[in-house]
Amino acid sequence: MTSLVEIRRLILALIGVAFIFVPLYYMIILGFMDVTEMYQTPPPLFPKNPTILPYLRACKTLAPALLNSAIIAGGSMILTILVCTPAAFALAKMRFRWKPHLTLFLIIMQSLPYIALVIPLFLLFNYLNLLNTYMGVILAIATVYSPFCVILLTAYMRSLPTPLLEAAAIDGASSFQIFLRIVLPLSRPALATASLLVFLLGWGNFLFPLALIQDESLMPATILINKFISVYAVEWNTVMAASLIISLPPMITVLLARKALTAIAVGGIKE
Repeated sequence: MTSLVEIRRLILALIGVAFIFVPLYYMIILGFMDVTEMYQTPPPLFPKNPTILPYLRACKTLAPALLNSAIIAGGSMILTILVCTPAAFALAKMRFRWKPHLTLFLIIMQSLPYIALVIPLFLLFNYLNLLNTYMGVILAIATVYSPFCVILLTAYMRSLPTPLLEAAAIDGASSFQIFLRIVLPLSRPALATASLLVFLLGWGNFLFPLALIQDESLMPATILINKFISVYAVEWNTVMAASLIISLPPMITVLLARKALTAIAVGGIKE
């Protein structure tokens, strides 16, 4: 009986792995195929005449756009964390009159589809001369993901021991000192997690750069990949190569951050 259960679990696990890795595998190998080989039925498992030209074309087109993506994602992450961390501390550990209403407002904002904010933000940024700027896109992305970040950090900060903060207050520490010297060090796991999520969401964001940037030199990689798609033809091999190139920085970031998050979490537990 136990062996049957294990076999079923193994089959389910293999099916899940196949759903993830088969598309990824074809995305990789299609970038090494020419156009004629790519449209064969059934699709080949390996390229018969591999070529790196699609990857070279994709790299040449996306090189400056990857820097733009990094600036937008990094700026969005920094701004979101700077704004949301003190807000989460206030909601988690301070008492004020409109606290329940503010929490409800954040939940409502989190549930709104961010496509509903595109036109209002476009009109506002047009008035503020923030169109075709990094700052406009960074502000838009930070606006959308701030409610989620505040809710995430608030949930973690509520678990911090209140007697520890009260003891610091009795010793004469101000609210800012408590936040800076106690809450921030103990909240490093949550801050690292929120930073990573906002960075990844900012890296892959498509709608706001599309709506707020018309200057090609400022466009991120998620927008410039459309250069390989025209009215008359689609360079699928180059599109697949570009998709892989765009996916590599987030993959590497997650792999590097996994060890860092583990070390931060262990450090936080020891403290």
